[in-house]
Amino acid sequence: MVTANDDPALFDRQSLISGWDQAKLASACVFIGGRTIAGAYLAWALSAMGVGSIILAGAPFRAQRFLAWLSGDPRPYPGVNLLEYPSDIESVWRLTWMVSSGKVDVVCSATESAFEAAILEVVAKDLKVPYCAGTVADGGWCGSTRPTELASHEELLRPWLGITALAVAAQLADRVRQTINPLPDDVEQEDGHLGMDVPLAGRPVAGPVAIVGLGAIGTFVGLELSRQYGLFLVDHDRIELSNMNRQTLFSADDARAQLHKVTASKKSIRRIVPRATVRKRAQKITSSDSKILRQQRPGVLISTVDNAKARIMLQEYGAAHGIPVVQGSTGVFAADAYVQDAHGTSLDEQLHGALTTAVDREARTPRERRPGGCAGDPSFCVPGMWAGAMVCRRLVQVSEGYRGLPAHHWRSGSLPMEAGTARRDGQGVA
Repeated sequence: MVTANDDPALFDRQSLISGWDQAKLASACVFIGGRTIAGAYLAWALSAMGVGSIILAGAPFRAQRFLAWLSGDPRPYPGVNLLEYPSDIESVWRLTWMVSSGKVDVVCSATESAFEAAILEVVAKDLKVPYCAGTVADGGWCGSTRPTELASHEELLRPWLGITALAVAAQLADRVRQTINPLPDDVEQEDGHLGMDVPLAGRPVAGPVAIVGLGAIGTFVGLELSRQYGLFLVDHDRIELSNMNRQTLFSADDARAQLHKVTASKKSIRRIVPRATVRKRAQKITSSDSKILRQQRPGVLISTVDNAKARIMLQEYGAAHGIPVVQGSTGVFAADAYVQDAHGTSLDEQLHGALTTAVDREARTPRERRPGGCAGDPSFCVPGMWAGAMVCRRLVQVSEGYRGLPAHHWRSGSLPMEAGTARRDGQGVA
């Protein structure tokens, strides 16, 4: 049997985290009940972390095409054994039979059926393993007990369901990681609402959404926004195998072929969302050569680049052309999203000059002091998923007329937090 350790380079980045034990994850088995979008995205996150065996059970929903990509040929993570049971979760006996062939370490409920969530909780008790649950209802909820409210049929048909599902999956994935591979500085996970409600529609923007940076955040953003908006993808980098644990729209074959990130991203997005309109440019954007953006006339600029100089350039471009800029960033166990309105406070001002300071620091730090660039830094997929969800939510809010949106933060163990108020069409919105 192929195991998640067959190509350890796939998980180099997270193995750099203090206390991380990839062998524990590679030998673990997680049972996910609910083939919902959240359940499929949870399987995606656990695959990216290198969980050795993932069992996903439940009736097919809106995630069939995504799951076909995740478990298809080529598989993004060929060493992960993803087993699908596309049938209703009918009884404790049926679930017990599904997992009887091996040890299960965690049972996760991603179903929107109260009956199925109850069955899954009983199975976890019978197996004497931890149980966690998530729902996309009311902006998302995650916890260690059954949710008291689940999504209605109407909620499950919302066009932006995937954004909330992405946040729910990220939160559940961090719970699973903490259960299987606890780290010295872990904070006990909070139960509660995620507050990731998204406006019902999302109005068209004046031009495509330009996503600059197709890495740990941009890959999640690109997939979600492609369902409703035309995209223009910009990134000059090629895929590295050691980044595969967090840049999750690519396959190991893409990395070995050294494809440009924008090329592989477009290919994967079109497989999952065939009707998506995606244009790309494999080129680095600098302040002296921003004509690439001017030619495309984007309506919103998404900044998910990994260096301060590029972020400054993008904020200046947005200000000069009256285009909103949504910026996402991550730490090892953190994620943030900021919005610069068309003619509003700059990102650097909102960050109290941190970008300007970082530009100066980057200029004074010799390249050889940072071997491998960002590929030498510890990282795993959950912060990128969280930042991607928050950036997408902010983009939809911007398109709906929200202004003055506050910073949005997530830290491992905690629920996401945003402070202050936003304005929509001149009215105060909490």
